[in-house]
Amino acid sequence: MSPKRNPLFVPLVVLYGPLPSVVPKQAQTTVGTTTAELKELAHWLLAQEVIQVYMDSTSQYWCPIWNFLECFDF
Repeated sequence: MSPKRNPLFVPLVVLYGPLPSVVPKQAQTTVGTTTAELKELAHWLLAQEVIQVYMDSTSQYWCPIWNFLECFDF
């Protein structure tokens, strides 16, 4: 099933680079929402050298993902 049509997938875009950078670099992926897939997400974020995560949502769907990522000190 396409990630665009399945609410069990989470699209991610990571912008990274030095703070004074005018044009940050971008990394993009889509992950599922099972525990194993969220662990993969955490490891992917660590591989991108992410130290903080900001989420935007129009509902409460982000809460379980946020709670999971807190275990990884994001």
